Amino acid sequence: MTRHQAVYWAKDRIRVNCLSPGPFPKEAVDPECVERLIKKSPMVRVGRPHELKGAIVFLSSEASSYVTGQNLLVDGGGDGLVRIVGVFSCYKVSYAVLASQ
Repeated sequence: MTRHQAVYWAKDRIRVNCLSPGPFPKEAVDPECVERLIKKSPMVRVGRPHELKGAIVFLSSEASSYVTGQNLLVDGGGDGLVRIVGVFSCYKVSYAVLASQ
């Protein structure tokens, strides 16, 4: 969807990119689930909300003026692990599509 929208809107000078966070559990998430995530994460921890800020600033700034149709993973290396063994099954991943001119 991101790449399709990026191509569609490119002629109007609108960039469309996607931010895909890994596990950033809220306090309401089952502590056992969080412990499983931590043990199986390549960085041996979960993400902290402030760690998304840099990616958001980058994608919405002139620093990414020639970047469109991309999916930026902020997941501590978890995507590679998910593709291999599917360890993050207890955590729902959400995506944010960022459009900017």
